Amino acid sequence: GVYTELQPGSWFLGDCDYRQNEGGVEGAPPEWMQSLHVATTVISGSKGRQVAVVDAGSKAVSLDSGPPAVHGSDWLDYTGGGDEHGILSFNETDCSHKMPSVGEVVLLIPGHCDPTVNLHDWLYCYRNDRVEKVYKIGARGPGC
Repeated sequence: GVYTELQPGSWFLGDCDYRQNEGGVEGAPPEWMQSLHVATTVISGSKGRQVAVVDAGSKAVSLDSGPPAVHGSDWLDYTGGGDEHGILSFNETDCSHKMPSVGEVVLLIPGHCDPTVNLHDWLYCYRNDRVEKVYKIGARGPGC
């Protein structure tokens, strides 16, 4: 498509909205690599209801452009569960996949990267499960 606006920070970090602009989650171009994730931990679950509760709510991920996606788990949906929690559920009725277990770390792809970054004090850059660099997010908060 034709792009008439520069958004280098947003394009560099990425979010669900950018992925959908490029053809959807599965249709993203091969050169696309999502770089911004929010790490969250499963803190409880219900096998009967087939849900898992994570410790990332609206204070960790912005919901203004829709919910985050669950990295590597297209069969899971995220629903906001308040300020401190999110709820993962299957988006298929006959799902052969396993729900994440208590203590498991799940990576969320923010629905909107700008306001999600604004919620945090630090940006941790990692590669191959190793933190390589930590940046303080200086211009953050209301009115910055």
